[in-house]
Amino acid sequence: MTNGTVRELEILRDRVLSELKLGKQATGYKTAQKVLNRFIAELLHSV
Repeated sequence: MTNGTVRELEILRDRVLSELKLGKQATGYKTAQKVLNRFIAELLHSV
């Protein structure tokens, strides 16, 4: 994947997280962020 694709995935991650309506320090926010970051990492390694 290109750096542009990675950036697009990060933008999508941030958009999804913002829809949670949680503060960035909330446990649910942090958990979701970790899961989405792991998902992005798995996508990058599978290509």
